Formats: sequence, C-alpha cells, structure tokens
Amino acid sequence: MILKPTYQSNPSRTITGLTNQVFNGDTFIICNTTSSAVAINLLELTPGFLNTAYKLYIVDNGNASVNNITINAPVGYTINGLASAVINVNNGVAILTISSNTSYLCQFSFGGSGNAISVVNEQNPFTPASTLTSALAKITIKGFQSTNVGNDITFFNDFITVTFAQLNTLISTNALITNQGYEISNAIYGNETASVFCSATSTNKISNLASGLFYNADYNGVGNYSGIPGFVSQLGIWNATLVTPSNSVVIWNNIHFLNITGANGVTNPSLDIVNWQILSKSVTNGYILVSDIVNYDTVNNLILSREDQQKNKVTYLKSGSFYSLNLFKWGDLRVQKNTIDNSIFYNCNSNFNQFCNENNLVNSRVFLGDGVNVIGNFNEFSFNYFFNAGISAILYFGDVLTNNTTFVERNKFLESVGSVNGVGAFRSNNFVNCSITLTNGFIFNLNDFSYSSITFLGGSGSRVANNIVEQSSFQFSNSNSNIIENSLSFSSITISGTNTGNIISNTLIADSSIIVQNNVAPGFIGYNTLTNQSSITITDNTGNIGNNSESNYLNNSTINITNNSVDIVLNKMFDSLIQVNNINTGLFVSNYLQRNSRIRCDSNSGNFQNLNLFQCDFGSLVFTNITNFFNGTYEFGSQSIAITLDCSDPAIYDLATTTLTIPLAYKEFGGIYTLLNANALIITNIFNLSTTGEQTILNSAGETTTFTTSAVAGVVGGGELISSLAPTPYNIVLIGRLLGSDEFKVFCKQNVNQVTEVNIFV
Repeated sequence: MILKPTYQSNPSRTITGLTNQVFNGDTFIICNTTSSAVAINLLELTPGFLNTAYKLYIVDNGNASVNNITINAPVGYTINGLASAVINVNNGVAILTISSNTSYLCQFSFGGSGNAISVVNEQNPFTPASTLTSALAKITIKGFQSTNVGNDITFFNDFITVTFAQLNTLISTNALITNQGYEISNAIYGNETASVFCSATSTNKISNLASGLFYNADYNGVGNYSGIPGFVSQLGIWNATLVTPSNSVVIWNNIHFLNITGANGVTNPSLDIVNWQILSKSVTNGYILVSDIVNYDTVNNLILSREDQQKNKVTYLKSGSFYSLNLFKWGDLRVQKNTIDNSIFYNCNSNFNQFCNENNLVNSRVFLGDGVNVIGNFNEFSFNYFFNAGISAILYFGDVLTNNTTFVERNKFLESVGSVNGVGAFRSNNFVNCSITLTNGFIFNLNDFSYSSITFLGGSGSRVANNIVEQSSFQFSNSNSNIIENSLSFSSITISGTNTGNIISNTLIADSSIIVQNNVAPGFIGYNTLTNQSSITITDNTGNIGNNSESNYLNNSTINITNNSVDIVLNKMFDSLIQVNNINTGLFVSNYLQRNSRIRCDSNSGNFQNLNLFQCDFGSLVFTNITNFFNGTYEFGSQSIAITLDCSDPAIYDLATTTLTIPLAYKEFGGIYTLLNANALIITNIFNLSTTGEQTILNSAGETTTFTTSAVAGVVGGGELISSLAPTPYNIVLIGRLLGSDEFKVFCKQNVNQVTEVNIFV
C-alpha cells in the first residue's frame, strides 16, 4: 500500500544569499549553504482568508551549522512568537504552517543517529558529503531524482535554467535528463515573457504541465512599495476623477503607473506619458510575485493557459492588440472560480463593488473594461454574473454566432452594455440597467429586463418571446420577427421602420406601448392584451389588426392609427379607444365596445360590420363623414350608450310643445335614454334620435311619463311619434318602478319616430 500521490509533483527550487522571497507556489525550498548563509522572507497574510492547508518545507543542503538559514517573518508578524527562526543544523528541515492572521508556526526536524546514508549531488557534489540518518530505499522531491545504491542516494539539481533556444538544442540532441526540472526563462506570456518551470519526461520531451512565475498587480493593497522614493499611496484602478498626488500609484491594464506631476489627465495612464510613468515589475514596486499552474506549448514556447490559486483559469487568445492572459484581473480576491476558455474576458480595468465569481465562458469575447469591440464568437455563455460592468466600459459578447446551437443563457447583468451578432438562442438572462444590441436572427426568449434597452438590428427570422420587460424598451429598425407572449410593464416595443412580422399575444400593463411606423402585410398585430393606459400606435397601417378568431383586448388603453386602409377586426374594448387620426378606408369588423370605450375617425370612408356596443358613454362613435352600420348588436336591447336626459332642462324638454330634444351631439350613435324629472310629463315629439338603429327610452324610478302617438296620415316630419296602434292619437304611459321600469323602443327615419316595441315591467 502507498499513500495516494498529489495531482502533480511538488514544486521546489534552490536559493542562495540573503535576499530571498517566498512565492505563493512554493512547497520545497532548498537552501544552498555551501559557501554562505541564507535568509528568506515569508509572505504577508490576508486576515480572514487564511489558507489553513498551507505548508512550506525549508531544507538545508548540508552546511547550516556553519552558514545558518534565517527565516524572517514579515513586519508585525511572528514565527513561534519571534521575529525569525533559524536552521543551524546540517540537513535541517523547517516546516511552516499558518497559526493566525499574523503568525506562523515552525516545526524543526533535525538529523539524529542511525545508519548514515551518503547524499551525493550528481551534477555538483556536495562538499562535504551530506548524510541522512535512516536507511531509505528511494526518495523523490520535485526537481530531484534519487536512487539508493548501497547507502548512496543520488539527487539531480533542482531546476536548470535555459532559454527556449537552448531547450530546443537539448531536445534535438536527446540531451535532456529524464525527471530533471528545467526553467525556461523566456516563455511567451501574451505580450510579455515569463519563466516557466517544467520537467523532462524523456531525453527529448518536456512536460506541458508546468508552473510559471508572474507579477500580479496589487489589487488587494498589500504590496511592498519600498522601491519608490517618496511613495505616497496606492489608489487602485485609474479613473479620470481620481485625485492623484505626485508619487502615488494607480493600476491600468494590470500595470502599475507612478504619478510624476501631481495631476491626473483625462486619458488612461498607458496613453498619458506626461503625468504617468510605468513601474517595472518587481516586488519592491508593489507587484505581488506568484507561482501559478500553466499549460506550456513546448513547440512554440507559448503559455497556453494560466490557473491561479483563486481557481481562475484563462486560455491564451490574441485578438487585435488584446491578449486574454495579460488583461485578466489576476490576484484580486474578489475574482474567483472563473473559467475563460478560448476567450478574452478583459476585466482588469473594472472596479468590482461585489464579486466577479464562477463565470463560465466558452469560445467567448467579453470586455469588462474600456475595451474596443473586436471580432469574436461564442458557443455557450451561461450562469454568469456581471456587476457594474457598463459605467465606463463595454460588455462585448462577440461578433458572430455560428448556428442555432449557440446559447446565451442564465446570465445576470447589471449596468452593462453589450452587443451580439449572429444566429442563436439568447434566453433566460437577467438584465438590470443595461443596453444590449442584437444583430441578425435570434431565438430571444424567457429573458427578464428592467431599466434596460434592447436594440434589434436586422432581426431576420427572430423570435422574441416570453420575455418579462419592466421599465425597458425593445427597439427594431425593421422587423419580420415573431414578437410573441412578452410581458411589458412601463415599457415599449418600437419598430421605427417597417413591420412584416407578427406582434401577437403580448401583455402590456401600466402605460406600456407598441409603436410601429409602418405595419405592412403580412404584418399582423393581434391577441395582445393592453391594460392601464397602454397603447398600440401605428403611423401607416396596411397590415392586419386582428382576425376573425380573436384580436386585441384593451382595458383603459388605446389603439392609435394615423392612416388605416385595412380591416380592424374583433378587438374587445373596455374603457378604451380606437382612433384613426387622419384617413380610414378600412372596415371596423366585429369590434366589441363596453363601458367608456370609443372609436373615432377624423376622416372615415369605411363602414362598421357586426359592431357590438354595451353601455358605452356618449362619444363612443364619432366620425367626420357618414358611416354605415351593418348587422351588429348596437341597435338592439341594452346594447349601446347609456345616457340620462334631464327633463328639467328647457333645452331637453319644452313644455309648450311637449317636445323632447336629444342633444345633437348624441345623434351619431344609438343608445338607451333614461328620463329624469319627467314625472307627469307628456311627450308628443322627439328630435335628434339616431337614424342608425332602434333606440330605447325609459324613465326613472317612481316617475310616470305619457307618450302620445300620432296617426301616420297626420305627421309632417316634425319629430312626431307614430305607431301601428295609432291610426288615431294613442297614449303610451311609462311608469318608473322601484324594481324596474317600463320601456319602449323607437326607430327614427326622416325625422319621423316609429314606435316599434313596448315592454311593460310586471
């Protein structure tokens, strides 16, 4: 049985001298005390974010009794309660762990008695030879290979430093040492170079799984700025509003810049050489030196990916002047568990007020800085959360979506700006205070928007469906899209050009609107529900509004058309308005108006078919030109307007002539007229009854009114009431009852009023 090994071999390196710094990726540090003492400085800790599994081995190579090894705690920290710890025994080992926010614990393991084993360095023999105190068959340490021959254990050197050219020579001549560690000092890291540490797997092959040394920008404010004379402060990521004293430092594009004038310009420091000076990458200029896992291309000398201790992983991609590895926000503790595969994420110039965590971008282009849009594409963009990305920045998804299997889904965006070009599925995303531009076709559904604007350019074949839109806008230049089953609140859908698509089954509430410049066949607007002062506005309509199945439902809302030349069919209206402001040549077919609903046309040459009116107010139908009515229920029963006529008003009832005069404005439509203050009155003539159909007249509760009809032969066209019951004068008495009223119906033709029906309430 053996102990389960780690995923990869333990990193180690050899140091000499007195100015050494521990790196984040260190596990074994071999101290060469052959000719001089060695000192090493431990790292500062981040309070509350301690790595409780941290363990560091510091090992003497055999002469610490003469040349001691001093391990220094950072200022304000302790090791076993002291400022430093010392290894002063040959081959001594110190094992360091973290014990608190400001202290380390150090355990020593020094040699004792036993069978001595001679340790010989194969490249450069130790002087004098070192001994171990137990008989080991084999020992392996990162960068070393050891075998036991009798009591001899052979170790290889830690890392041999070479350039890429020298490495190629070793490979081509089969001169690599198997399992030997090599440092490639000039590996390509985006637009920089970095050291890469990897092992030979044979005499002519290097492992591509390696470690790299990198200088992170000081995003957490813990850097050492001792190399800057007169250093004042580190101000974080640059912006144009910062107050920047001379000798203050800002960060831009993961680089530290030193202010040299005390002034701040309006352009970023990389372009402003008057006020800013680049600081070289060193630990005394505030940079944080770290060791991260890399995937190394041994053929092209290229770092293909980098993965840090916050579990961020970014693959190499160059697009224009942008390099994904150089523009990721490495080292910021608020940026964790992001996987950016074949992508430029570019978040290094974004100030995160919250975390930017657990994003998964595949084949994507995303900018969370001040980046300029570049060509790119993505296939899956999901489960991401972006905060505060668009204040001075561009959130850029990509340029080409290649097929309908492309997904942009279940992302959350706040204060972001973005654009997508292509065909694919854009769904189940959440946007707050964003501006998004979508070019060409999409399946765009199940998204949730608030305080945002979505602009569709092109939009051929798009399906825009099932989105929840609050205080936001959808904007199309031209649309042949299916805009279906969206829910809008205080929001709008605007087509500034021509619509030939379907706008159906949308729900508009709370002052929302659909605005179309030109609705052209086969463009169809129907099955939409509008409530609470919502509206459909069309400038020129030659398309279809409704059909013979069912159309739009309006409650306290409006359909407003400037010019209409087609049928407006089967709209159901409650306290709502259909208005044609200029010219109407179409038909109004089977529309249903109730309560305070109205249809108005400034210039109408169309007609009404199957119009249904129920208890509509005065003014429900108003037209400049004469309108014809065919069929419908506006002329029967309790169907049309309900108007009360106050007979105490002399303009309504004239006692001397016993004439009831309906206001002329009421003549445009049929209605139910209820008489008030008509008790004991006699009515022989009625003027201004509508000629569009049968009218109903009744009186108020507790009142009795007498109507006197005339013989047909005796009328002169003065509003007389005639009846088949009245070859001679005949009285009709209407009595207002507490539980209902008698009524009669009258039809007006050529200013003669024919009583057609009398109903007695019993």
